[in-house]
Amino acid sequence: MRILRVVGSRLLPCGCFVGAYETYDGRTVEVVDQAGIACSVPSHVRGATLPPDPGRIPAHAVRPPTRAVPPQGDSAAPGADGSRGRSVS
Repeated sequence: MRILRVVGSRLLPCGCFVGAYETYDGRTVEVVDQAGIACSVPSHVRGATLPPDPGRIPAHAVRPPTRAVPPQGDSAAPGADGSRGRSVS
């Protein structure tokens, strides 16, 4: 398995830190990056790949927007009146 890029991460209830990675073949895998101090799950060792959880939404599907979007109906926002910020004489 060759990792292409990081798409997210999460902290498991047991205290383990898991990274979600996209592979070159397009799959998303979760890998234990750091086992929790009090974790009692034997398979949670550093570098272990976790099985997919069908009930979980992938981290890359819930990313926040990359740019700010002004709220709807905000009349104080530039261009709210249809102008481009320039006055016409």
